[in-house]
Amino acid sequence: MYAFLYHAHRDWRYVVLLAAALLLVRAVIGLLAGRKWLVWDKRSALFYAIAMDIQTLFGLVLFFFHRRWSDHRYLEHAVTMLIALGLAHVIKKRVQKAQGDAAKFRQALIFTVASLAFVLIGIWRLSGKLP
Repeated sequence: MYAFLYHAHRDWRYVVLLAAALLLVRAVIGLLAGRKWLVWDKRSALFYAIAMDIQTLFGLVLFFFHRRWSDHRYLEHAVTMLIALGLAHVIKKRVQKAQGDAAKFRQALIFTVASLAFVLIGIWRLSGKLP
């Protein structure tokens, strides 16, 4: 059971990074091209949040199931990833409140970069290297 969850958590990070890259590319292109916020932009933000939800679920099960809370590296990793998850979910609300398409792309870009920064910090704090 542990091996399955560990490998699922380890390998799912690539889905998270792919979803983040998709959202970043759509936000940058939308901002630079001045295009309208489309349903696919909304879906890419949703895909990133869902990918983060699944990754966090795997991670929390590993964290609590194997009692990793005594090691400060695992605790720091969990906290930074929960912050990243929160930022991934903030994207939807910030985009909804933004006035105009450029503002929507700007909010998506800012909060995706912030969330991804916390993901990378969390990985770095746990392993000492970036993916």
